[in-house]
Amino acid sequence: MFGSERAIVTLRESYRSDLREVKRVTGFEYVRFHAIFHDEVGLYNEDDSGNPVYNFSYIDQVYDGLLENGVRPFVELSFMPRKLASDPAASHPFWYTKSPNGISRSGTSPTLIFGPACRKKSPITNCMMPRRAR
Repeated sequence: MFGSERAIVTLRESYRSDLREVKRVTGFEYVRFHAIFHDEVGLYNEDDSGNPVYNFSYIDQVYDGLLENGVRPFVELSFMPRKLASDPAASHPFWYTKSPNGISRSGTSPTLIFGPACRKKSPITNCMMPRRAR
């Protein structure tokens, strides 16, 4: 496994070029990065009524770019989208110590969040999704 930068950095062509070269030389299979939930990735937002709006475009591009270069993502679930934070002032660049705001209200579920990774066969959950509470 190879340690990396923030998820969004993997979208840069210079990163992907370096990734290909390191892969060629070392043959590593996985790359670990952080900040998949960071606001810069754009996963979560809310409309004017406060309803959740999800955008997996960058997440899919991150995973696809790695897979196209023969590397699988080892995803670190880190950073909290500010609009999901129950106390945005408690947010820190590397951790968030409070519970998310309104996970059940917003309809956010592990299946929704981990879905893209599972479609891409990432090792984060081995695609075994928890069932929704009834």
